[in-house]
Amino acid sequence: MNVRYLRSAVGLALDRGDFGVAVAGEVLELPRELALAAERLGVYTPEDLLAMIGTFPEAIAHELGWQPEEVETAFSGLRATLRGHLPQDVLEPEEHETPPTGALCPWEVPALPARR
Repeated sequence: MNVRYLRSAVGLALDRGDFGVAVAGEVLELPRELALAAERLGVYTPEDLLAMIGTFPEAIAHELGWQPEEVETAFSGLRATLRGHLPQDVLEPEEHETPPTGALCPWEVPALPARR
């Protein structure tokens, strides 16, 4: 069964390095502080939560008043909790090489054929 929704849950505790989440059927239950932080960041699904934390750990660290290292530890626990509830490619997305942007260095531009 896939987890599809986020919900704030009473009785769950947020602790530095541990998001304190629980899976209940199709719902990923979050401690109130994490649910509020996710809402402020525009995150409403488990997939989006994973993507946001994986891409911008500093954003959730700022919202929670944590250090980025604490978020990384909690993120590992979150992925472990969701294993078997979400597809593997969502839990461990393939990293893509960043495409180059901007102008090339002049010495890297291939020579153009001479005009006649």
